[in-house]
Amino acid sequence: MLQSRGTIDSRQIRSLDNALSNEGIKAEIKAIEKALLQRLKQGDRIAFWELWLLHKDFLYRYCLRLTNGNVDDAQDLLSQASLLACNKLPAYDKKIDSCQALFAKLAYNYFVDKCRKQEKETRDLEHLKQTAIVNRQIEIALLQSAESQLLRQELQKSIDRAIDELSPRLREAFILRCCEDLSYSDIAETLSLSKDNARKRVQQARKFLRNRIKKYLE
Repeated sequence: MLQSRGTIDSRQIRSLDNALSNEGIKAEIKAIEKALLQRLKQGDRIAFWELWLLHKDFLYRYCLRLTNGNVDDAQDLLSQASLLACNKLPAYDKKIDSCQALFAKLAYNYFVDKCRKQEKETRDLEHLKQTAIVNRQIEIALLQSAESQLLRQELQKSIDRAIDELSPRLREAFILRCCEDLSYSDIAETLSLSKDNARKRVQQARKFLRNRIKKYLE
């Protein structure tokens, strides 16, 4: 596992995830992205960095999750992903549906390759352990619960354990959907899946988590 001097804990990571864009802002970002891609196709290299800055905050949060809150590793991953994207994006001839998904996929692939080189005997992506409250429904239920503080703490621990028990393939899809708020199309592109398979993995993960915490929500 990669080491560094600084880390961000799960509470800090959750706080970064609370500012989710509404539909109006997303539509505006799409329009800006389309204009920047057009400039990039015309040879304007500055347009790439404007595109990158448009999604940098999301990508930094995503890199933090991949590196389990390790600040130095997340910043290094973000830097490497920007270089990869700068080299690869202008070469894409086909229409790009989501720059955000493409950037996330480049970061993810780079991280997996690096981990495979360092840990050849393990491929289960343990670095994706999640300690966040991963589902808005669970979060609402927790806030509205009349249970005691102790019960809420037990629920959080149960959620954490349940996330740890998810298989890597389910955990990856679930994080992108329920923590990063990606669409199923973007998840499919990021993890090289079909849209139906992406949806199925998220549904399987949700069912697993519901069964694990069912007694707290009754």
